Amino acid sequence: MRVRYWELIQTDEAHPERCAELAAEAVEIDTADFDRGGVDWHGLGGARQTLAIIEWERRRTAEHASALRGLKMPALVLHGKHDPLVGVDAGRGLAAATGARFVEYAGGHNFGHSAAERSKVWDEIVEHIKASP
Repeated sequence: MRVRYWELIQTDEAHPERCAELAAEAVEIDTADFDRGGVDWHGLGGARQTLAIIEWERRRTAEHASALRGLKMPALVLHGKHDPLVGVDAGRGLAAATGARFVEYAGGHNFGHSAAERSKVWDEIVEHIKASP
């Protein structure tokens, strides 16, 4: 079990302790990954993801923002205040560049680190869908 890994990504400044629901979710995820032979035992997945994000931003940010401005439906950008991979300013900038509605939540990269925070995120998604034409 990659307990330390999960402690790092399921906590942040707003939620320094893992909630029981997320801890149980981690066990479920690790079990499924192990069963399919996909566990990243060497811990390189996060590093590869970070490098991919950096490369994508270097090459595609302007093109992506331009395409998003052409959307014919309202867009929603959700971003965790404590996201260690992609800073919250990137989410704010994306929303500003595309005219999307921006929602910042108190959490990291995983849509909140508490059941209450995740519920707020889901409520924002549902509200956005209901308000869309």
